[in-house]
Amino acid sequence: MSSDPHHNIFYFYRGPESKRKKKESNSDGKDIQIENNTTKALINVLKHCTPAICKKFANFFFKLDLDEKNVKYVLQKPTIGEQRIKSKKNRLIYMIIPERFSSIDMDTLIEKIELNNLDSQSSIPDAWIWDNHNVILIESKTNIKLDKDQLSRHINLLEPTQKPKIIHWEKIYNFFKNLIEKSEDLRISTKDKFILNQFIEYLELINLSKFNGWNSEDFEYFFTFNNEERLRIKEKLEKFVDEILIDTKVQNLLEKIKVGRPKGKNIWCQLDAKDPRFSFEKDPERQYLNFTLELYPNHFQVTIVFPFFPSIDKLKKQLKVNSSEIITKFRQILGNTIQNQYNHMTLQEIIKNSAISIHEIPVYKIRIFDHYFINIGDRHWIPKGEISIDPQTLKDDMWFSFLEQYLELYHPERKLRDKNWGAGLHILKEYPRGSKILLNPNDLIKDIRDTMLDFYKIAEIFVS
Repeated sequence: MSSDPHHNIFYFYRGPESKRKKKESNSDGKDIQIENNTTKALINVLKHCTPAICKKFANFFFKLDLDEKNVKYVLQKPTIGEQRIKSKKNRLIYMIIPERFSSIDMDTLIEKIELNNLDSQSSIPDAWIWDNHNVILIESKTNIKLDKDQLSRHINLLEPTQKPKIIHWEKIYNFFKNLIEKSEDLRISTKDKFILNQFIEYLELINLSKFNGWNSEDFEYFFTFNNEERLRIKEKLEKFVDEILIDTKVQNLLEKIKVGRPKGKNIWCQLDAKDPRFSFEKDPERQYLNFTLELYPNHFQVTIVFPFFPSIDKLKKQLKVNSSEIITKFRQILGNTIQNQYNHMTLQEIIKNSAISIHEIPVYKIRIFDHYFINIGDRHWIPKGEISIDPQTLKDDMWFSFLEQYLELYHPERKLRDKNWGAGLHILKEYPRGSKILLNPNDLIKDIRDTMLDFYKIAEIFVS
C-alpha cells in the first residue's frame, strides 16, 4: 500500500461542502461526500468487474439469483420509473452501515415510521440495482446513523416486498477479501483482482474494514500532518480500541474514556478501570492510574499511566510499605512472558526467518518524567529516566530500585506542584515500528488484550 492514500483509485480529496448539504446531512458535510463516494465505489466495483462478481455478491447479500447479463445500476436518482418498479417481483431495500451502528434495530425503526405523515421532500436513494425481476434500493451510511424519515420515503417509493434489511460495510469488506484469497480457485481475472484489491484498500483507508494492523502509512502521518490523515488515524485508533474491548474480560475491567486529538507527538486513547478502588476517595472522578493505547512516530505502546502527583505519592507509599509483595507479584505476572520473549533460541529464530533486528521486538519499559517550565505558561513533562524490563532487571529487582530512586529524584516538592497536571510515571510495552506483529491484526489484538490484562494485575498491586 502506498503511503499516500490518494494513489488508491477510489480515494478522493475531501473539499468543502455547500451550506445547504451540510444542513441537510446534519453533519460536517464531509460525511455526505464519503457516503456518496463509497456507494459509488461499490457500484463501480460491481459494474466494472465481470458479471459473475455481481452475481456472487447479490446471491450472498440479497439472497437473489440476479440475471448477470441484464443487471443495471444507477446512482443518486429519485426513481428508475414507477412502472418499472411495480413490475418487479422482488422489491428490496438494503441499508449499508458501519458495524459500530449495529445496535440499530430495524424492526424498532420501522415501527416508528408513519407513511401517511411524509414531508414534501422526495426520496433520493444512494443507488439502484435491478434486472428483469428484481430491484434493490441502496441507502448507505458511513459516519451518521439511519434516518427514519428518509427510510419512510424509501418505503413509500418502493413498496418493498420484504422488510428493509441491514448490511455492514465490514461484511462487504470480508466478502471481497475472501474472494481475493480464493481468486485462483475461482479463476478471477487480473483486472478483477486489481479492482477488488483497490476497493478493499479503500475500505481500510476510510476505516470501514476490520482493523488491519498498523501499517507504514499510519506512521507516516506524523511526518506529513495532513488533516485528512488526522481524522483517519483517530478513527482507526477508535476502531482498534473497540475491537480490544469486544473481549468480555477486558470489557468487564476497563472502559474507554476519550481519544486524544492527533498531534505531531502521538495519538492516544485513555481507558479507566471500572473498579472504584482505582479512584481517589476525595475525588471519585479522578483515577489513581489509567491505561492508554498510544501511537507514536516510531512505535505503538500500551501503558499504565500514573497521571497526577497524588497518585505518585500513593505509589511511593505502596513501594515502601509493600515492597516484597510488589516484587513477588510483579515477577509472577511478567516473568514467563519476558523470559520467553528474550529466550536466546527464540530471538535467533526470529532474526533468521524474518530478517529483522532485535530492536524490532516488543519490549517492556518503565519511564519516569520530570516537570519543566520551558517558558511562562509552557510546561512539559520531560523523560528523565528509563529502564527496560528484561530477564536481568526483573530477576535482580533493578526495576524496583529504579522506581524508588527516580521517584525520589524527579518528583517535585508539594509546594511546586500543580495538582491538575502530571504524568510522572509510565509502565509500558512498546511495539517498535516494523515489528511483525503490528502488521498482523488478529495477533496484535490478542497480544494487546493479554498485555492489558497483565497490566491490570500490576495495577492491582499498587492499589491493594
